[in-house]
Amino acid sequence: MSGESVITFDFYGTLVQWHETLEVAFRDMLARRGLPADGTAALLADFAAEGRRLRDTPPWKPYRQVLRDSVVFALQRAGLASETGDVDGLSARVSCIPPHVDVPAALAELKKHYRLARTARPVPGALRPDARDPALRGAR
Repeated sequence: MSGESVITFDFYGTLVQWHETLEVAFRDMLARRGLPADGTAALLADFAAEGRRLRDTPPWKPYRQVLRDSVVFALQRAGLASETGDVDGLSARVSCIPPHVDVPAALAELKKHYRLARTARPVPGALRPDARDPALRGAR
């Protein structure tokens, strides 16, 4: 990496526990309805597929809308109606996803030698990792 001065990172799935957080959120949605957690994988697959479709199909939509619409789609595919707490609960969880266990030490070591930067700028409607998390401080 000679001559390099900045390293960029994608947060979701790389630095933070994106997949684990989504799994817990969908398990909670099922539990609130008194349903077993074995439906979680199907909900996650439908959520991810719809999220990709909405993200990649014009017109552009704010990410909060993509999240909301993807949750509603996944639940409908499972024969479930969306409730207010579903979208709000998922939004709250993804707004403060914890880092993977090895990330704080790795970022601290990299920060000694490089400037760290996120790959995406915050945009209206986007969700940002919790800047108060010490593991993520310094990544701009």
